[in-house]
Amino acid sequence: LEALCIMGEYDYCVERMLKRYGPMIEDECSTLWELWRKEQGTINHGWTGGPLTVMSKYFFGVSPTSEGYESYTICPQNLFDSLSAKVGTVKGDITLSLKKENGVTTMQIETIEADGTLLIPKSFGTSVSVSGGAYERQTDTDDYYVYSIDGGEYTVTIK
Repeated sequence: LEALCIMGEYDYCVERMLKRYGPMIEDECSTLWELWRKEQGTINHGWTGGPLTVMSKYFFGVSPTSEGYESYTICPQNLFDSLSAKVGTVKGDITLSLKKENGVTTMQIETIEADGTLLIPKSFGTSVSVSGGAYERQTDTDDYYVYSIDGGEYTVTIK
């Protein structure tokens, strides 16, 4: 799954993840199974949680860029109509929620006190508005709107 994300094959990653983990997601248990078939092992097994790390790092786009989250990046992919995530770090939690409605994408972000970079894929839209904590617009790339951010709460609106 991680290799697919690194290659930019997010849609195939989601398809494969749902194919393999779909029965666990749909099951009445709120835990992940040890093996691919529920009856073959325990119903609460930590190794099966690997996709959660992939989703956190690649789909939600929260990842450290230096040790101890002294710096980090938030770069959500434009894959879903809504999502929410909380990523625990040694400095506290980074939270992100995203909702698309009537052609407008709204993100609510709460960050830690560290040097953050917010990368917003241009595929979300052409008009970006950021409000909240301390931020500064940086030079955009071909694919991303780029902001430096500090600890605080932010609202990002993209049309």
